Amino acid sequence: QSNEFTRHLATPDAVNAIMEIAHDMRSPLTSILFLVETLRRGRSGPVTAVQERQLGLVSFVRWYNQHRPHRSLAGLPPAQRLAQLKAA
Repeated sequence: QSNEFTRHLATPDAVNAIMEIAHDMRSPLTSILFLVETLRRGRSGPVTAVQERQLGLVSFVRWYNQHRPHRSLAGLPPAQRLAQLKAA
């Protein structure tokens, strides 16, 4: 079963579906991350020390994910990303 699943993931339809899902998830996550930064900076009112640590953790995870080497394809349009993935 695992080989069949792997072969299915290698098809263009599967890659396109995964890329669409990732893109659709990005929009709400971007909004959430913007709100986290707004809260962290105190623009919505005072933040407790515990809340500051928790919001800082979310900000750090965001920074870490943006600076990992695998992000090299993230700025490309979906068609170019697909071409890069197929070439790999």
